[in-house]
Amino acid sequence: MKKLSINLIATMLVTLFLPSLWEGSGLVAQNIAITDDDTYTANASAMLDVKSTTKGMLIPRLTTAQRTAIVTPATSLLVFDTTLGGFYYYNGTVWINLSSGSSSGLLWSYSSPYVYLTGSSDKVGIGTSTPLHKLHVSDNVTITDGTDGSYIDIQNANATSGILSGIRFLNGTSTSRFKAGIFYKDALSFGRGDLIFANNSVAANGNVSTSDARLTIKNTGGIEVKATSAASANASLFHVLNATGDTIFAVYDGGVRVNVYDDPLVKASGSKGGFAVGGFSPAKGTITNEYMRITPDSIRMYIEEGSATKATGSKGGFAVGGFSPAKAVPDDYFNIYGATATTIINPSEARIFWYPLKEAFLAGRVLVESPDSVGINSFSTGYESKAIGDYSQAFGFHSRAFGDYSTAIGNYANAVSNNSFAFGDSAQAKGLGSYAFGSIGRNASGVSTGNPTLATGNYSVAMGMGSTASGTSAFALGTNVVASGNYSTSLGFENTSSSISSVSLGRYNIASGSYSLATGYNTTASGNYSCAIGASAQATGTYSFAVGYNADAGNQGSIALGSYADAPGQDGVAVGYSSYASTDGIALGRNTNATVWSFAGGLAANASGLASVALGNGATASGGYSKAIGDIEASGLYTIAVALNDQSATNIAQDNTMAIMGGKVGVNDSNPTAYLQVNSLTAEEPFRVQIAGSTKLLVNSSGNTGVNRTPTTNDLEVGGNASKATSGNWLANSDRRIKTDIHDISNSFETILKLRPVIFKYTDEWKKRNPSIKNQYYYNFIAQEYQTVFPESVKGSGEYLEGDSKEILQIDTYNAQIVTIKAVQDLIKENKQLKLDVQEIKNENETLKASIEKINSLLEISGKK
Repeated sequence: MKKLSINLIATMLVTLFLPSLWEGSGLVAQNIAITDDDTYTANASAMLDVKSTTKGMLIPRLTTAQRTAIVTPATSLLVFDTTLGGFYYYNGTVWINLSSGSSSGLLWSYSSPYVYLTGSSDKVGIGTSTPLHKLHVSDNVTITDGTDGSYIDIQNANATSGILSGIRFLNGTSTSRFKAGIFYKDALSFGRGDLIFANNSVAANGNVSTSDARLTIKNTGGIEVKATSAASANASLFHVLNATGDTIFAVYDGGVRVNVYDDPLVKASGSKGGFAVGGFSPAKGTITNEYMRITPDSIRMYIEEGSATKATGSKGGFAVGGFSPAKAVPDDYFNIYGATATTIINPSEARIFWYPLKEAFLAGRVLVESPDSVGINSFSTGYESKAIGDYSQAFGFHSRAFGDYSTAIGNYANAVSNNSFAFGDSAQAKGLGSYAFGSIGRNASGVSTGNPTLATGNYSVAMGMGSTASGTSAFALGTNVVASGNYSTSLGFENTSSSISSVSLGRYNIASGSYSLATGYNTTASGNYSCAIGASAQATGTYSFAVGYNADAGNQGSIALGSYADAPGQDGVAVGYSSYASTDGIALGRNTNATVWSFAGGLAANASGLASVALGNGATASGGYSKAIGDIEASGLYTIAVALNDQSATNIAQDNTMAIMGGKVGVNDSNPTAYLQVNSLTAEEPFRVQIAGSTKLLVNSSGNTGVNRTPTTNDLEVGGNASKATSGNWLANSDRRIKTDIHDISNSFETILKLRPVIFKYTDEWKKRNPSIKNQYYYNFIAQEYQTVFPESVKGSGEYLEGDSKEILQIDTYNAQIVTIKAVQDLIKENKQLKLDVQEIKNENETLKASIEKINSLLEISGKK
């Protein structure tokens, strides 16, 4: 049930009806008061004045959806949005939050103890209505002495020493990851303290604190920069960049670096392209003196000669010193004294020494025994090192650079010849333009051999412990290696290359042949142009080649490849384990043997016959020019033996013989089922036998077989006579079970009489085509005549006479034989019947004869009477 307040009804009646009544009556109300106080008079400035001390005015309550669904809301229409919890009025265009003045809703929200903005894109402006970012403070202050300005004040009301105020920075949402901050730390009275820039670089949860200070501006005016323990050695603590991003000055955890402008076209100065140290006047006058200048082309130091006053880093000089983590008194690392004595320094002294007459520089324990001990434009440093040659350098302990343009670096290193270079313990570079890099040699047990690295050949190079390069342009690299041949190379451990352009690589190898190569372990290449590779390989013949463990190529042009491979014959080739090849022989496989001009391949194959071939497991070709394939022996001359299974006890000893033993042979057939199986393509002849170029046996592509002729039509065709060693028959299947429609032959006599057997000779053209035909008479029928009697037994042969388009006919006389047999049977039956008839006649004759004789007897008796 809906309830309507009496006061509301009265108000509505007054609002809706009275004005019109008053208007019609001439009475117009100026204002209306709604109140429960009868003494209250409506304010003259208000059309409607609502007053109460115990009640409020209830505005219509709508959800956001209901509010925005109001059709054509009136300007100033007011509702309470229950969804957003605020009053909204319509300004004629959009709904406006009554509190914030915004169409998006409340600007500030409060939830104790938080006051916050509800919009993620809202920006706060102080002194500006168009803030650029989350907080924008704007002011217009003309004071320049710092007593006031556009400031943001951050105050910690606690004044205890060590307390902080400041700003922290967070990226992300985790409140335990404030990794950077700017702090002001109270240190002294009156709020004085240190300004700290801190950065926590730990990859774990944990907020920034004063222990993460990286840059601190001390209240005393000093600036302190501190690195993190996790920073790399190359990370700078502080660096200064120019306008183009180049580092000019950088401070690292272990030192300081100054970079100067590098341009050969710009003259260096203290302000550009150089670094200068100069004096200054305490009275702030101009620079008094320039004591050191560093530019891309030089380092110039100006020293007061004869002064014994040591320069210090705090006053009157330039010094580079070390620092102590324990903050102890540092040592000077670089200091320069002036000197007027420039000729003899003996005994040696610790000093930096400029030799003006030679334009030379000496540093360390300097020893100048005579003016000739120092070369022009030379440089020496270390303990009593000498750069005697002009333009030479000597660094280290007792190093000597005797040759012009030479360099000696190390312990007792000597660079003797011009343009030589010695580097290392006792390294000796004695050849012109030679290089020696290394130290005293050591054997395999690490015991010193006492032999230094030595480069005595002109333009030679020796590198390693105890290596020697004595040949011209020789190269030795390793331990105790020797390259004594001109242009030779030796690399590894205790190798020797003793001939011209020889090369040894590995351990204990010797390349003594000219242009030879020995590489591996304990190999020897003594033949000219030879090559030995592997362990204990030997290439002793000229142009020989040995590869493998104990491989031996012992003759000119021989090749041995594999463990224990042996090629002692000239131009022999042995490949495989324990293979052996004589002159011009080739042995491939394991335990194979190839004699002169022979070839052996496989396992234990033996080609011991002259120019023989043995292929396969256990194959032996012992006969001259023989061939053995498989586990079989061919001992006959020019014999070929092929084993298709184990024939180890079989020996084909007959000369000029080919034997295929065991198994089956397939020609174009991978799975033969017969000893010889030939499988040809449809258009190819599978088998042909010729004698003196003439075909005697042929199986053509149709499977027809011709003997002494080329078959054309029939399965078997014979050109000439055919015979058997004994009598026998051509058999054909004739079982009753495979026959039907069986009849006796009739009219055999008439059929036989129709045949005309003839004798004849073949024409010259036909004999020419068939050389086996003799010039004699033959017996047969005429095919055309025979065809009239037995048409089914005559057919074309597939052959033609020259110029004739009709096939030559051939006949099958077997039908004539059968009919002849039938005719003979009929004759036999007829003969039997005739014999019976004759016998019957004889019997009748005998009866008649008896009757006649009886009649005659009766006649005789009658006559006697």
